[in-house]
Amino acid sequence: MPSWARDDHATACGIVARSSAPVLKLCRLLVDAGHDPGLPLEAWRNAILCLRVRSIGEAAGLELNGDGGFRPIRKPDAAPPIDLNAPDHAEPADDGGAA
Repeated sequence: MPSWARDDHATACGIVARSSAPVLKLCRLLVDAGHDPGLPLEAWRNAILCLRVRSIGEAAGLELNGDGGFRPIRKPDAAPPIDLNAPDHAEPADDGGAA
């Protein structure tokens, strides 16, 4: 049974997750360690059930969105999409025909 001892970390199966969203990170670490992604998870603090996760695999793919909700994890190296056909998109500089 996972333990949510402090605001910034959670533990289960000998794995300790430290993060601003420790239960989500714990789910990622559990999946990475080979646990079934379909398993549910309950987070307890002392004797109080604080959070129920439907599946650790689903939670492993989420991050906090800043508004109190969740969004799919964005890749750290992914740039925001750019519409090259947008009417206000900058035109390439004319190099005067030099090749």
